[in-house]
Amino acid sequence: MPQINWDWGVDTLWQGLDNFSERTRQKLEEKVQEFAPKLAEYAQANAPWEDRTGDARSGLQSQALITNDSFGVSLYHTMDYGIWLEIRWGGTYAIILPTIETLGPELMKDISDILSGIIYYD
Repeated sequence: MPQINWDWGVDTLWQGLDNFSERTRQKLEEKVQEFAPKLAEYAQANAPWEDRTGDARSGLQSQALITNDSFGVSLYHTMDYGIWLEIRWGGTYAIILPTIETLGPELMKDISDILSGIIYYD
């Protein structure tokens, strides 16, 4: 009867897990950093208010937020009156939430694609 020999050890397993973690983290980090400017560009292009000075529109900024255990993107106003554009008049001039609702699914799909395309071993 043929005998099956396994040549596999704990070291191989841990190395694979380390590679998995680092490569996945790198891809997620790249995606978040690539996506952040898209939010600001979309918000600036689609803000529903009529500009007087252009400060509020150009003050829409975004930033990738990356820590040891999380990834995120922030979209915000740099002008102190930006909050009123978001909440006053029943949100008629809001752009932050509409931008997130429009582009958020794209980011989530990209993240899903990264996670579903993971190669668990080399």
